[in-house]
Amino acid sequence: MGTLLVFLVVFLPMGWLLWRMLRYTRDTIGTNSPLKVQRIYYTTFQSIFLRIDCLFALMCAFIGIIIINAALFSTFSGPDPLIGRTILFVISFVFLCIAAVILVVDLNHWPYARGVVITTFPDEHELDIQLPGRTLRIKEGDIHKISIYHNNGKLLLGFTQFHLKNGDSFLLSFRTEGLGVIQEYFKGIPVEEFVRHVPLIRNTLNVKNPEHEVLVSDNRHGWVTYFIAFLLGIFFVAMTYMMYKDAKWQDDMSTHSPVVCMKITYRERGAGTVKYPDKVYGEYLGKTYHFDMGRKYFRKLSGVDTIAVYFDQATGRAFLPTSGQVKHYTGLYLLIGGVGLLFIGGSTWEIIKIVKKRNRKASKSFS
Repeated sequence: MGTLLVFLVVFLPMGWLLWRMLRYTRDTIGTNSPLKVQRIYYTTFQSIFLRIDCLFALMCAFIGIIIINAALFSTFSGPDPLIGRTILFVISFVFLCIAAVILVVDLNHWPYARGVVITTFPDEHELDIQLPGRTLRIKEGDIHKISIYHNNGKLLLGFTQFHLKNGDSFLLSFRTEGLGVIQEYFKGIPVEEFVRHVPLIRNTLNVKNPEHEVLVSDNRHGWVTYFIAFLLGIFFVAMTYMMYKDAKWQDDMSTHSPVVCMKITYRERGAGTVKYPDKVYGEYLGKTYHFDMGRKYFRKLSGVDTIAVYFDQATGRAFLPTSGQVKHYTGLYLLIGGVGLLFIGGSTWEIIKIVKKRNRKASKSFS
């Protein structure tokens, strides 16, 4: 039974993948090619929302919610839990933003893709495209140019605008079934590509005169994305400085603050991990302090009734004996600070390019 289970787990996905590859070859250049036989492509709800992309969005949303739960309810063993919680909130925000972008783009494209039917006529070398509200019969030479709007990412999102010789145009989402057949049927059409980080379809794109499309494709609010990235970089750099400052304070206090022995009043055994650490509660000068620690340090305190800690009388803060915190976390500081500097440098450069581009357009319009 175990051998059969292993065989199914290993070879069943491989067989399915091989079958899909053979089927794709047959449907594109093989016997079932749209250039050889009549094919009908229907775009349905499943075509838009039941895809790997949507599964990835659901996974990102699920991971983001899990991380938020960890940020809110987990126990942090460090002296400043706010830093750890902030990092988790930032990570969860990134995952939730990815899921939100995919969902928003799919919902925005759905009205333009719903009910679209593309029918091929290989003998006449023509296409019949049934759009919401109208039907087009496309022949060789009817399409003047093609404008592609996409996010230029690993997970490709976007749509295509086809400009006709009569001045009309129509839009098709990347999710439209049979979209690639149009360019396969009619080759040599000029193609323009426009990068949009969130490729939403706007009503202003349905222009009659394709000569004005360049103005429509200019994203006037494109700087907002880079400005958000700039602020995120500032946040990472500031967070790195706060972490360094806290570790430096601990290193300084460990050399100047006295070591005091607190009476252990209570022990709480957790899992010995960062999320569920073991806890020891100590009393000193009528005030109770609690210390999070791993299992190894917790076992060292078994059988004793006091715990030695550093105590800063000015702030009333107590922490476990540590040394070389700054040196220990140098790699982490470089990583987070480096990411922040990359965000700042990259976003600043993109904003500068946008400003230069607009200045050139302004100078041309005045000349």
